[in-house]
Amino acid sequence: MPTALLRQTGTIVMLALLLVFVPVSSAIAADSGPMLLVDVTVNADRTTADVGQDITFTCTASGGVPPYTYAWTRNGEVVSTGSSYTAETQGGWFSLQVTVTDAPGTTVIRSLSVSEDPASGTCPF
Repeated sequence: MPTALLRQTGTIVMLALLLVFVPVSSAIAADSGPMLLVDVTVNADRTTADVGQDITFTCTASGGVPPYTYAWTRNGEVVSTGSSYTAETQGGWFSLQVTVTDAPGTTVIRSLSVSEDPASGTCPF
């Protein structure tokens, strides 16, 4: 049975209960004021899904200066502006990116890939 595998920045991540994308780095405000870190974490409600099943991704931001704005893009097209996005697996693969911006304009981007290889059930790249 085909399953979707989630990957972020070159590492396939498979957990029993919840997929957690750990931030690789944090953004630092570029203005001359105090340096405030913005931390962004992306979680998925499942690590595998059959074709046609939904996967909900949730973004949590902290630090910096609230409020935060969110923009999710799927294969380069904006698909949501909330803190979460629900994607239906359709076979093949797609890239997903969330851009988080705090009040003064500090931006953090998290990118991940969702892929499926029906022949072997493993990530093809």
